[in-house]
Amino acid sequence: MHHRPLVVANWKMNGSKTLISDLEIGLGSSVLPSTVDIVLLPPSVYLAEVVMVAQQYGIQCGIQDSYVEEKGAFTGEISAEMVKDVGGEWALIGHSERREYFSEDDDLLARKFEAAVRADLRPILCVGESLEDRAQGRALEVVKKQLNSIADRVGPSFSRATVAYEPIWAIGTDQAATPDQVKDMHIAIRRELEEIDPSNGPQHRLLYGGSMQAANASTLLSIDEVDGGLIGGASLDMGEFLGIIAKAGEQ
Repeated sequence: MHHRPLVVANWKMNGSKTLISDLEIGLGSSVLPSTVDIVLLPPSVYLAEVVMVAQQYGIQCGIQDSYVEEKGAFTGEISAEMVKDVGGEWALIGHSERREYFSEDDDLLARKFEAAVRADLRPILCVGESLEDRAQGRALEVVKKQLNSIADRVGPSFSRATVAYEPIWAIGTDQAATPDQVKDMHIAIRRELEEIDPSNGPQHRLLYGGSMQAANASTLLSIDEVDGGLIGGASLDMGEFLGIIAKAGEQ
């Protein structure tokens, strides 16, 4: 691991007062490693409340999705400025579920990326291939295209990106990519970032997202160029999530 580790919890469309209470109890009864950065991405309706809990422990929060405009007649949408106003610091951009279920294309994702930067949020850009892409030998081609499509559109602001590699076929399936698959892709992403952004390429943190759990966290986090994890299902179990954080602190 080349950079300070970052562990990000993506609660997706999960959350409740009970989960927030479990979070508060878990954090209050744990000794968090001072060497690990932790970010929580709850559903937007819980963001302000989670921020209040997280700030007590030096943990930052963010949003799973936000709109491209600062304000206006866009019923149901949330702006990056609103996220910042209630204490959010991060924004997830281009998660595979947003791309697939909500048909978000590169143009829209680039606008969301720029909106996040405008509001002084830190973008986490998700990239990753489907099982079909990998089976047909297109995994690296797909990931490079996703990176370059955003970088070409947002220009210098791309330097703000943290990149999360999430093989789509490993999300929520308990089927993590093999260490060799993760290593090869993360090294390839690093090389691509150094070509896209020569002055900042080595500084981008690279996260692995794809069924990371406490049981496999040490193996995955010890891989070259893996600087942390984007955690989905395991972040809803405070024992699992705190276990992953502890493993990150050992790297």
